[in-house]
Amino acid sequence: MLLGAQLAAHASCELSRPSVSALHEDGSRGLILEPETGRIQISGGQLDVHYVRDDGTVVDTRRDRTEHKHRLSRAAATHGPRNEALARMLRSYRSAIRDPEDEFIYLYEVRDTLASTFGGWEKGLQHLGQTKRKGDRLHAICNDLPLRQGRHRGRVGATLRSASEEELSEARSLTAGFIEAYVEYLERNLPEPGEVHPNRPPPTNA
Repeated sequence: MLLGAQLAAHASCELSRPSVSALHEDGSRGLILEPETGRIQISGGQLDVHYVRDDGTVVDTRRDRTEHKHRLSRAAATHGPRNEALARMLRSYRSAIRDPEDEFIYLYEVRDTLASTFGGWEKGLQHLGQTKRKGDRLHAICNDLPLRQGRHRGRVGATLRSASEEELSEARSLTAGFIEAYVEYLERNLPEPGEVHPNRPPPTNA
């Protein structure tokens, strides 16, 4: 059968190991894998895994991802209306999604908002518990590379390239991390009931 199939596929055909998949009511599909020694590389889409560690801990990336999304949604609804800095950053991130040609311009607006809010970028990093390396990396991607999505693409002449998927993913992840760190900062410094959360840099002894 395999020798006959190769005539149509023009490729060597081999019998793969059996697999089991489950189709859920919401339309998603789960795949049960029997891992072997080696490396598995999957490209395209987002992979969710569910497994149990030796100590009995259950890892469910789909559950964790859903809970993470819901937590951020609640935080945006709670703090966004009364904290202009967070509202601006969320709008900038939305603009980065809607305008991919200028994505890094909008992602960098998040950095500018944090710098303005805390009276300086390095002060902001300190209060948010973020490393200078992360800030420097976001700056480099958005400003120094000859990218079509970059902020200073006019400085490098006509030789521009599109950002790679790795660069896009890294810039998005760094920016989202800064916003999430600011949300955590707000939740650590909630006002007393009836007070409006101050929209100013924290005190120097914070």
